[in-house]
Amino acid sequence: MADNNKVLLPVFPNARSVALPSLKMSISVVNEYGKRLFDSLKEGDYFFFVRSFNDDAFVDVENIKLPATKKTGTICKLISIVKNDVSYTVEFIGDDTADLVDIEIDKDNKIVRAELAPHDNAPREAYEIYARLGKLQAKYDALKSKYPTLPELPDLTDVAPENIPYQLAAFFNSSFDVRQLMIEYTDVIDKMKLCLNEIEKLDIDGKIEFELDRAVSTAMDKNQREYVLREKMKAVKGMLKEFDGDDQDAVYEKALNENKDLYPENIQQKIKVEMNRLKTMPAASQEASVVRTYLDLLVEMPWRVSSQDNEDLNNVQKILDEDHYGLVKQKERILEYLAVKAMTKSLKAPILCLYGPPGVGKTSLGVSIARALGRKFVKVSLGGVSDESEIRGHRRTYVGALPGKIVQGIRNAGVNNPLFLLDEIDKLEGGGYHGDPASAMLEVLDPEQNVAFQDNYLEETFDLSNVLFICTANDLSKIPEPLRDRLELIELNTYTKFEKMHIAKEHLINLELKENGIKPEMIEFEDDALDYIIEDYTREAGVRDLRRRIGKIMRKFAVKYLKDNTFNHLVVTRDVVTDYLGKPPFIHTKNLSESQVGVVNGLAYTSYGGEILPIEVNLYPGKGTLIKTGSLGDVMKESMEIAFTYVKSIAQKYGAPADFFETHDFHIHAPEGATPKDGPSAGVAISTAILSAVINKPLRNDVGMTGEVDLRGNSMTIGGLREKSLAAVREHLKLILVPKGNHNDVVDLPEEVKNNLEIIEVSSVEDVIKYAFVEAPQPVEAK
Repeated sequence: MADNNKVLLPVFPNARSVALPSLKMSISVVNEYGKRLFDSLKEGDYFFFVRSFNDDAFVDVENIKLPATKKTGTICKLISIVKNDVSYTVEFIGDDTADLVDIEIDKDNKIVRAELAPHDNAPREAYEIYARLGKLQAKYDALKSKYPTLPELPDLTDVAPENIPYQLAAFFNSSFDVRQLMIEYTDVIDKMKLCLNEIEKLDIDGKIEFELDRAVSTAMDKNQREYVLREKMKAVKGMLKEFDGDDQDAVYEKALNENKDLYPENIQQKIKVEMNRLKTMPAASQEASVVRTYLDLLVEMPWRVSSQDNEDLNNVQKILDEDHYGLVKQKERILEYLAVKAMTKSLKAPILCLYGPPGVGKTSLGVSIARALGRKFVKVSLGGVSDESEIRGHRRTYVGALPGKIVQGIRNAGVNNPLFLLDEIDKLEGGGYHGDPASAMLEVLDPEQNVAFQDNYLEETFDLSNVLFICTANDLSKIPEPLRDRLELIELNTYTKFEKMHIAKEHLINLELKENGIKPEMIEFEDDALDYIIEDYTREAGVRDLRRRIGKIMRKFAVKYLKDNTFNHLVVTRDVVTDYLGKPPFIHTKNLSESQVGVVNGLAYTSYGGEILPIEVNLYPGKGTLIKTGSLGDVMKESMEIAFTYVKSIAQKYGAPADFFETHDFHIHAPEGATPKDGPSAGVAISTAILSAVINKPLRNDVGMTGEVDLRGNSMTIGGLREKSLAAVREHLKLILVPKGNHNDVVDLPEEVKNNLEIIEVSSVEDVIKYAFVEAPQPVEAK
């Protein structure tokens, strides 16, 4: 470190600038070290400005990594400092160059001070410097005559000869590297040479001429080299044909010549045009790659390649029955299609849409139909698709363009009549910046239009009328009306408990045995155990969760078997189910434990099946206010208003005082407040619950009801009766009251429902009153 008796100057490192003697400069200081340094100085003080490898070289003065700066810098005199919260603006003037000898840490101010030595500048006579300046002036004047807009050289009359190069460097706006060289050079003549070099940089004509010559020479060399290499490559390819056959581009011509009957006339012409284009392009060019990709698609598309349908109806029926239990109507529709096809010799296929709750077998039925018909199977998931180009493809002018999902699926199938499953069509998104894919599907799924479907990438029409399209959906209301109009709708209903039991025994257990590597003789399920899983461990329309529960039992058995090989057989009973699956997550307490006043069992239909929906009514002294709670939608709130108005009109008939509704407030609540509820089908149940609260008579706890109500008290038609009735059976109700308008739905109910549940059709709330109360109230006039 430096001797304390020597004069030490504060060091200011800067990576983005170089100070020059005799030149004023202004810089902005933002780092902490720089602020500390200039806080310790006042106007007129000197400091050492040196170029560093980064601005934060001295931020941590206790851990400076050497070398942190250049050796040569400039001693500067501080002129002024303007401070603000963010930065300091510092103005100073360069005094002289110096070399850094040693450094010392100023711990009080947390800055670095340096011991300096004068920079060893070689002495030169003034005339030598001015002679060099004269040459520079002449050269600059010649350049200025070429470029008149160049500014005049600065007046250097009053500048000390040794400082002339610094003034010129500032005038030419020399780079920081040049300025650093200038203060490091010891000979002023060498510094003047740097200034001459700066003038040459201004002469752009010479630079342009040089670059043009070099570019032309390089291009000629490249083209000549490419020509020679390509000629050699052609010769090598010709020799290799003996071993490798035709080259890649010849494949298209060979495919066209050998399989001419597989391509329509317009496609043959298109392939020839693209092949001729390809021959004129350099093999490695990007455009050639695009053309080859397009030719691959044209050649591989199954324009006239079809598979033969399995037309043995008995065999088709057998395969469908093997894969799925029940689904009688759905299977009948497939047999009808085959029968019509055989009778008419027509290849046109219907557009089917299988809809229903999740897990009822829509997708797997599509796979089964393909297997039964002997068709290739293609599945495209449409959930979340929001770009029209996903359906119709991108135009080939775009980089990375691809055909749409329809054409890609046909290409991968290799035949023009596969079974095409469009999964989750109700979850298409669109109508935004990228177009509406649902609208693009109109052409695909319209039998009158898809004879000539045009993909943007393919650019040629393709006949989709032979394709058997099957769509799947959960919620028909989310499919746009024009698209829904083109679909033949086939509903897959909620499975009954009996159907779930049969599916589990015939299909799910066998699937999970294969999935988990367990032999059939190692595990068996009692019917009571399966019933227990279905009733208390699942709450679904389909059988997905049921399969998961069965698989979980098998996995736990596998763990025990591998730990103890003597444990090689398991009979699954109710106790085993509880042991392996834990406590049941679903308990059947939704139906009321006892009959109560103002509480009724409504029936609801969700996308996951049917549910019991209790409706509660309380009243208390007030002014006739109606409060509605339970996360209700607008339609259900309106239904409550209608029911309330209707009960007002008949309350006196059943003994309520005339001013009863003016002296009481009413609160209607649908429990499970976090679950959104909507729809009009609870109107009859709400009316009955309000009447029960008004006349203070309890309602039966084993009765459920559904039906929309109007202002005249009529019970109007509702949807989802199958699911609602299954929920009533599951929750052990004895009687359900349904609208007479749903008579056809009642006829179609499963035998399992009819055998376990009494179903009475009603036309009005008055009919409901006869069955819903523990003791049916009598009209006042009849007493």
